[in-house]
Amino acid sequence: MEAKCGNAQGYIADPRNCDFNPASIQCPAGTDNSKCLTQAQVAVVVKLYQGPRDPQGQNLYPGGEPYGSELAWTPWFVDPAADTAWPGDTIDYGAATGMLEDLAFRRNPPASFKLTDWNFSLKNYQELTALNGLNDSTDPNLSAFAKAGGKIVIWQGFADSAINPFGTINYYKAVVQEAGGFAASQRFSRLYMIPGGYHCLGGGAPQVTADLLDPLMSWVEKATAPGAQAFPLTAPTKTLKAITVSPMNPAAPVTVNGSGPALNASYHWAGHLLHGNELWCDVNGMEVTCRTGAPR
Repeated sequence: MEAKCGNAQGYIADPRNCDFNPASIQCPAGTDNSKCLTQAQVAVVVKLYQGPRDPQGQNLYPGGEPYGSELAWTPWFVDPAADTAWPGDTIDYGAATGMLEDLAFRRNPPASFKLTDWNFSLKNYQELTALNGLNDSTDPNLSAFAKAGGKIVIWQGFADSAINPFGTINYYKAVVQEAGGFAASQRFSRLYMIPGGYHCLGGGAPQVTADLLDPLMSWVEKATAPGAQAFPLTAPTKTLKAITVSPMNPAAPVTVNGSGPALNASYHWAGHLLHGNELWCDVNGMEVTCRTGAPR
């Protein structure tokens, strides 16, 4: 993966730029070993990179597993082949069943509910998001917070296999739109997407560490706005001790390198992010149009 999509320093700076095709490492017919993927494995990996889709092939949420997150797929949703309890003993399975059984709906499903009872359709997705106003904090209108002098630093690993980084970028894009543009949003907010960072900079295979509390405190207490930040590597090399990340402009264009499928950068989002008086988004490719209020 790094050989295909890594930069000169050896890491994937932005998985949306990557055009890695899993079929490029498919095993020859009749071969099955750890150096390649079988045809069935290629099909599974493609689905993981694409994210959940409805029967019409449309995404119900922006994107899937980011390129570069593969080392952290275990134990979130992948376990060794000898694990007879899979998938029930994975983190994602427990989170999904707990959410669907106890939090997601106005009326809980029957006690006999199993994860396999759920299917990805737009109708089910809309039912799933009906309580977003209660369960989520994704209103992009932070004007009252900014007017009160608040400062916020949002960060996430760009290789997060548990919480989709593309959803975070799309949310912040809506924050920027609500603020009146990127320059206006920078008066009170920052977004840092950290390459090599898995879930909470851990997730089973940590690569970098971070301290964004001190920059936030300096911003609040000394009016020193944070700029580019250096995130030290947990295992530094002779040539690379840290990854430097600038505040992200979510509206900046994404350029895909090469001519592959770019599974992290091409999707059509059929679902909507929120209901009620919060945020609604439409996605065409990597372009996101968001608005508050009921859907049109």
